[in-house]
Amino acid sequence: MRLTLDADKFARSANTLAVDEAGDDAAGLREYPYSNPFRTLEAACASAIDGDNVQVRRGVYVVSGRIVKQGLTLDCEPGVYIQLSTATNDALIDDLAGPMNVTIRGGTFQRSAPSNAAAVVR
Repeated sequence: MRLTLDADKFARSANTLAVDEAGDDAAGLREYPYSNPFRTLEAACASAIDGDNVQVRRGVYVVSGRIVKQGLTLDCEPGVYIQLSTATNDALIDDLAGPMNVTIRGGTFQRSAPSNAAAVVR
């Protein structure tokens, strides 16, 4: 019997990423989320892969576009507010490219100001 491991696939297995208002996008890591949280949801979600869990700590996060992608779980602590900037025509959660498998727990999602252009979910 011969066993071969694909190191790249093994290293990219599902992880938890953390987002904290005191975090640092340049130092945020998938492997050590609580000692190196991201500051923005955009940076954490850009680093996440299918199956990852993004843990969002209490705070207000203003985002300018899509933050959720295929296979992602977004876990928000109580007191998390996610606002979509009205400077964009994008949505926070968008399945225009096809069906998505996404899990969202907690959090308050809203537009930062009334707008016909910006949607939270499309």
